[in-house]
Amino acid sequence: MDYNTKRPKLILPEYGRNIHQMVSFLKTIEDRDERNEQANVVIGVMSSLSPQIKNREEMAQRLWTQLLIMAEFDLDVDIPVEIPPQSEIFDKPQQVPYPKTTIKTRHFGHNIDLLIAEIDRYEGEELFQYVEQILNQMKKLYVNWNRDLVADDVIKREFKRLSGKDFDFIETIELADIRLPKTHNNNKKKKQQKRR
Repeated sequence: MDYNTKRPKLILPEYGRNIHQMVSFLKTIEDRDERNEQANVVIGVMSSLSPQIKNREEMAQRLWTQLLIMAEFDLDVDIPVEIPPQSEIFDKPQQVPYPKTTIKTRHFGHNIDLLIAEIDRYEGEELFQYVEQILNQMKKLYVNWNRDLVADDVIKREFKRLSGKDFDFIETIELADIRLPKTHNNNKKKKQQKRR
């Protein structure tokens, strides 16, 4: 019996063994005109296997590139689109550096730390409004994270701890009334549907 484990490994498994065999057959065709014609047939079959690509130009470039990859770049045909060099195709993308910032409190996030760092830029009424906005945002984040109501003085105490500043006006600030996000109970709907 002929098992897949004994067959050559597929270069692009998403196209399957039949497409790979067609590409291998293309290499054996000696007449260049016939090879070009058959290559276009193989491209047509490949495009029917990946209909999700909408842009015609992008699709043609991608399919011809994949055809050459399956042929191991050993196929002499007329390619109607510009193909990137082999070195660009197999280059690994540069690694994206992982952010190394430490977050003081995860439920408030890094943006609250950034906002608190900007406090010294404000004075007077602007400072009052800025601190009020930060406190309201902290309360929203706390409620979203913990799924629980929180007292305003807890948020104000956390602000003082994070900022290291104790403004006189903080106690006079009234925070917005933030409700818990509603959770949908699908079981209740299902029970009502069964009763009908």
